[in-house]
Amino acid sequence: MKKIILSLFVASIFLVFVISSCTSRNEEEYFAVQTVDTTGNNQDTTTLVSYQNDIAPIIAGNCSGCHQGGAQSGGVSMNNYAEFSSKVDRVVVMISKTTGFMPKGGQKLPAAKIELINTWKNQGKKDN
Repeated sequence: MKKIILSLFVASIFLVFVISSCTSRNEEEYFAVQTVDTTGNNQDTTTLVSYQNDIAPIIAGNCSGCHQGGAQSGGVSMNNYAEFSSKVDRVVVMISKTTGFMPKGGQKLPAAKIELINTWKNQGKKDN
């Protein structure tokens, strides 16, 4: 009888550890860059976004085929910071759609990348 009770106890403890290790976080949440506001001025610095390090690679990997160089699909060119920052509102609308989204004919951008662009825009579209 003691062996059964001990076995049930051990199995219960194991089950608690297994269940508590599960999480509802997805891959995008694990890879999101998070920082802490150390400035003391209570500004939104949960994600520090750089045009050169964060935004330009998204553009190069997802938009450049149709919107850089000589290609200006839809009259939208994203050759540099000035061109992209002046069109970011329109870009956010297009990449956020559930149908007819950009990149046209490609995979919808992951929510984390869309949020990164939104965060950059909300932080003032800095050229950094």
